[in-house]
Order: sequence, then structure tokens, then C-alpha cells
Amino acid sequence: MTRTSIKKFVIVAIAFIAIASALVIAGIFAKPVNGVAEAAATQKTLPARFSYTTSYSSNTSTYQTGAGENVLTARCRVGQYYYTDISFTITASMNYDGDFPSGGYICGSSATVSMPNDFNMTIKGANVDIRGKKSLTANNLQDGATYTVTVTGGGGWLVSGRQYDSVGFTCTFTFTVDNNKPSVSGASKNSSEIKKNSSFAVSANDSSSGVESLYMKAPNSNNYVAVNTSTTVNRGSANGLYSFYAVDKAGNSSDTYYVNFDDTPPVMECTGTNFGLSTNTTFTVSASDNYGTATLYYKFNEGEWKASGKSFTLKSTAEDGAYSFYAQDDFGNKTDTRTVQVGAELYGEFVKSDKNNTVYFTWERANWTATLDGKPYTKGAWITKEGEHTIKLSSGTKYAVYPYTIDHYYVEKIVDATCTKSGYFKYDCIQCGDTYSIAAAEETGHYYVASTIAPTCTDGGYTTYTCTRCGDSYKDNITHPLGHNYVPNVVSPKCTEGGYTLYSCSRCGSEYRSGSTEASGHNYVTKSVAATCTEGGYTLHECSRCGDNYKDNITQPLGHNFVISNTPATCTESGKTVYHCQVCEYERTESDGILPTGHNYTSSIVKEATCTQEGIRKYVCETCDHSYEVEIAAVGHIYEITDVQTNDDNTVRTYTCSVCGDSYTQELGNQYEEVTNYVEYLFQQYRPYMIWVFLATAGVWSIAIGVAIIVAHKNEDKEKAKKMLINYVIGIVIIFIILIAAPLLVRGIAALVT
Repeated sequence: MTRTSIKKFVIVAIAFIAIASALVIAGIFAKPVNGVAEAAATQKTLPARFSYTTSYSSNTSTYQTGAGENVLTARCRVGQYYYTDISFTITASMNYDGDFPSGGYICGSSATVSMPNDFNMTIKGANVDIRGKKSLTANNLQDGATYTVTVTGGGGWLVSGRQYDSVGFTCTFTFTVDNNKPSVSGASKNSSEIKKNSSFAVSANDSSSGVESLYMKAPNSNNYVAVNTSTTVNRGSANGLYSFYAVDKAGNSSDTYYVNFDDTPPVMECTGTNFGLSTNTTFTVSASDNYGTATLYYKFNEGEWKASGKSFTLKSTAEDGAYSFYAQDDFGNKTDTRTVQVGAELYGEFVKSDKNNTVYFTWERANWTATLDGKPYTKGAWITKEGEHTIKLSSGTKYAVYPYTIDHYYVEKIVDATCTKSGYFKYDCIQCGDTYSIAAAEETGHYYVASTIAPTCTDGGYTTYTCTRCGDSYKDNITHPLGHNYVPNVVSPKCTEGGYTLYSCSRCGSEYRSGSTEASGHNYVTKSVAATCTEGGYTLHECSRCGDNYKDNITQPLGHNFVISNTPATCTESGKTVYHCQVCEYERTESDGILPTGHNYTSSIVKEATCTQEGIRKYVCETCDHSYEVEIAAVGHIYEITDVQTNDDNTVRTYTCSVCGDSYTQELGNQYEEVTNYVEYLFQQYRPYMIWVFLATAGVWSIAIGVAIIVAHKNEDKEKAKKMLINYVIGIVIIFIILIAAPLLVRGIAALVT
């Protein structure tokens, strides 16, 4: 196989696979069919029914020879011996199957009428008047307008060389444009607007072409079904959201309309007791609905009905009586009324204080009342009056009586005997204040204990006798005060304080002063402090005895005597001005605003790079002589083929570096044979599995198309089912061709590469 033939093979194979892939993609992206009915209007080409007349005329008279109504094909005479079959097709968006009736409806703004014969054809109507042969396309069709298609033809011949006879025919049919979609009554475009709990009717209306069919989707269904032009949903049907749309005879589809239907009453449950029973415990009544929400209503005895949301809980302390309930949903469905009787046995009790004999009375229900000794009693109020009492507890319909007696509550108190009084037991009623006592012991008499107080400088001494039981006391053995024992101490004078003699008592610490002397005054020593650049001068006066000091002769600081020098900017540092004081050596620096100039490098190669060794490049700043070095990467060999020798189909190449002359050889062997053998090996490995790959791929394709065809038939879309069948056949052929062509393409590419 030559290289030219290999290239042609590869190009043809690539083009073939590209075409096959495009066909597969076209099959994959064919319009899917779902379970929901779609608008019936599609672009179709159908045979059109028409009416026709034929005539025969001579030079003296005219004869009607034939006519036909609503036919698909007409045989018309166009000469002495020549007949022709005439038929029409119309291409437009329409809702017909089989053939297009004369006077039928289309939707859209264009239509094409075609016939196989070469006769004069016209299409006339609102805004359209076109003429031609075989095929005419009418555009800008107006809604509601009717258009007439007319075809005329015929011929003639001579009779006996002088008499002229002729034949002719005329074929016509009409179509009307309808672009208005139908409407649906008895339902709403708003899915939550209409709610029904009884039978309801929905119908479709169209003022132009008329309704072809009304479609309905029931709750819990994924499919629309045709229901003629109207339908009635009766009680007992599925509860939920019903969806509707209509299609007219031209193929226009309406918007989707909805009706919510629920004829099932809510469910009302009672927990804690049962409807129809009596209870005195807490219970809860709740309402729920199969579709939507339910509201619970209740009333007490003969009172007004009240709404309580989804549930109502009645506690055990609620008022006695009959509680009635019913539930109603959003659709007006209502449950029966159910009742629970609430009423507890009268029960109350006295609660005694843990501090005395007083009590209070309590009971369970808030609506019960009580009287105490015939007067109104407040629950929990303390009863403190001693004697017999009667509580009468009432629920309004019945009552109970509770008697109770309150006695004195005496508290015992022991009063001990004292030195001068007898002891006794005392009993006090803490409720009413009544009291009495009982004698217990004689008086004890005093028990004195002596305590001696020694005399001081100012107070005399004595002995005190105190009773340990009652604290009674008296004194005897009284002595006189001792008087002070003063000791003198001389205090010398200071700079600001005078001297004196201090006398202190050695026994009690009492003291006094005597014999004052004058203060000695300060002895100041003078010292002069000279002014500096930052601090003023002064004269310091400091006392040599106590350290007291003060300053005078204060002078101002001298201030710095700066010498100013400028340092220009360098490669790495900004320019600056330096201030240096000649007196105190203080120094400060200020920037002059000039930024560092940066290095100004020049480079030079210190060592050249070779094919295998790195070089060195040095950078030196021309301003400050700062320098650094960087490595130059080795350039690597630049090999070129300098010699090729082939012996017995084995090729040897010599490669030589164009820079340094380094060389090496490479033995390639028989390259074509090696690649061909490997490709052939792969092909042989692949061959046994070709049939299995084909069967698996074809199986998946068959399942996918089978499902699509089933769905199309379910939706009664025969046209789509036909397309799916055609796509299936094309897909099988393409899968087979790709499986056969792919290995051959790989072989061709291998040959081209080698």
C-alpha cells in the first residue's frame, strides 16, 4: 500500500465515521414523546380533497361531461385521446390525519399547495392572490380568512379538418386560517381559584374551527385523556387537582385550566376520652383532611360556635357541661356534630396549718363556689375563728356540705425561777390570745462572785461583788489613787522648731512640756549651676542641717548650635540632612525627600556556557560597585541528522551536534513492519468480540427506541412512532458500520504514521 493510497483511505474512513456519528446524534436528539398529551397542530403534508367539473364543447354547442365532489384524485380529459390524473397536497400546521378535507382549517401564517401536473394554479383570499404551476406557497395568511385553490386545464382538436372541438376542467378546494386558541369554561387558569365538593362540568369552546377535543388529567395521574368537548366529574371521583386543556380543529391548543375537587369530609378524632361519653379528665379533639386543611369548631352548652384551628384541648378543670364539636374543610365538607359531657364529682378538703389549728378549704374546679357559715367563701382563705363551721360546696347543679371545728392552739412557755421570783409554766393560745399559767419552782436567791480593781494614778481601788444569776452587784474595800510619777526628757531646738523639756509619767504615759527655747534657723550653702543647650542655669541654696533648698537667678537654656551637612541619596538609601550641635554633640537626621537611586548594573560573561556545562554572568553596579553572579544554563546539544543508511530494510541514523560536534547513531529497524504487526495483533484481539459488542449496543438501542415507540402509541401519536421506527433502523445500520469501520480506520492511521 503506497503512502498516497493510505492517506486517501484514512480521509475516507474519517469522513465515513463523522457522517455515521452525525446520524447517531440525530437519532439521539429526535423529539421525545412523553405521557402528557401535546398540542395537535404540527407541520404536515397531506393529500387534499377537492371538487372538479369537466366539459366538452364543439363549435356549435357546449356539453357538461363530468363532475366530482370531495375526491382525492380526478381523471380529466385534456385532449382527443389524452387523460391525466389530478391530485393535490397541502403543507401547513394542521390537526388532521390521513387527508385534508376541502374547507378544512390550518393554523399559522403560511401554506404550500402542490400538484404533480403542469397546469395553471391560483390561491386567492384576503391579502393573497398568487399564480403558478405545480407548487404555490401563500404567506401572510390572515386569521379567520378563507382561501380558494383553483386549477384549470384542457385541450382541443380538429374534426374533419375544419370543425374545432375542445375539452376543459376546473378543480377547486378551500382552506380557512384559525390562529385563535380555544377556551375552557368551568375551570380556572389559577390552580387554587376553583374548589368543588360536588359534581362539576367542564367544557371547551371555540368560535372559529370548533373544538376537536377536550383533554383531562385526573389527580395522581401523569397522562391526559381525551373526553370529547365536555366532561362531568361526579361525586366519588378521585379527590385532588384536575387539569384540562382543549385543542381546536385547526390544532390550536388552549392554556391549562384547573379545578380542585374534594367531596370527602374531614376526620375528627378525640384522645383522652370518646365522643358521647362523660369525663372529668383532660381530653383533645383534632381535625384532619385528606386534601387541604380542616378547621375544628366547638361550642359550650347552647353557646355560639367558635373556631379553634386544627385542635382543641379541654383541661380537667374546665367548666361542667356539654361540649360539642364539628370539623369543616376548605371545600365546605362538614363532619357530623359530636359531643363530650364534662362533669366531675363534687370534692373539697380542709388543709390545716402546720403552725396552729387554723385551716383553709380548697376544691378542684374553678367554676365551683362555696359558702362559709352561710356567707360567700373565697377558695384558699384562712379560717381562724374558733368554734364550729360549715362549708357548703356547689357546682351549680349539686352541692356538698363539709363541717369543721377549730379549737384553741396553746403554746407552752417555761418561765424560770430567778433570785427573787418563783418559776412557772405559761400557756398562750396563738389564735385568740387566751392565756393561763401553772407554778413550777421557788426563787433561787443571789450567788455573788468577788472581783478586785487595783488603784491607778487618777482612780482609787475597790472590790466588786456580782450575782452570777441575775447580775446584781455592790462594792467595798475602796482605796485612794496612787498619783503620777513624771520623768523629764530635754529636746534640742531645730531649724524651724524650738527646744523644750518633756515630762512623762512612768506608770500611765501622761505627759506635759516645760522650758521652751528658740529655733536655730537654716544654715544655707550656695551652689551655681550653669545653663546648657536644653536646660536653663540657676543658683541652688541648700540647708546643711535639714536639707531644705530653693533656687534663684534662673536663666534660659542656651539652645543648640547646629552644623548642617547634606548626604546625597545612594543606591540603597534616601538622601538626608544631618544637624550636629557643636556644644553638646546632639545630632538628628531628616530626609530630604530624595528616594534611593537603585543599582545601575552592567553585566559581563565571566564564563561561557557550553552544550554540557553552565556558564557564569556577573552584574556590577556602576555607582557603588556592588556585584553578584548568576548561573547560565547549559545550552544542550543541537542534534541534526547527518547520515542515514539502510541495509535489508533496517535503517541506521547518525545524529551530530551542530555546536560541539558530539554525535551518536540510532538503529530504527523495520518500522513499518513493527507497527503493522502490532496493529494487526490488536485487530485480531478485537475480532472475536465484534459480534458481542454489536449485540450489546444494538440491544440497548432497541430498548431505548422500544420505550419511545410504546409511549408514542400510548399518546396516539402515530407520526412520532413511525419516526422512531425509522430512527431505530438507521441506528442499527450505523452501529454495524462503525464497528466494522473503526478497526480498518486504525489500520490506515498506523500505515500513515509509519
